[in-house]
Amino acid sequence: MPPVKGFLLVGRGILLLLAMIPILIAGKFSKVTNDTVSLRLRTLPVIGVFILVLVAVLTLGALAMLAPDRLAYLSVVALGGVAWGTWAMYGWYYERGQVDLLRVKQ
Repeated sequence: MPPVKGFLLVGRGILLLLAMIPILIAGKFSKVTNDTVSLRLRTLPVIGVFILVLVAVLTLGALAMLAPDRLAYLSVVALGGVAWGTWAMYGWYYERGQVDLLRVKQ
């Protein structure tokens, strides 16, 4: 593999990681709340959305690393859109009070 191809592949990997930052932030915040361990009826739709996001991230991530240049960079941009949308949807879900914070009995 020529060095330029290697640098471009590493660049794609870095862009892929940067595109996934919103999902990583939502996952980090989710560990502080009780929404990942409390299985209530309101949290069940989150599992379906999580599966869809996981499939989208895996597919777009594979395309970003294996596809030709233009499609690869388009996949990184699409992955960034999916990640930002996931972050925004989790924020909306949290703000609507659907997520149970660690409640302390008074």
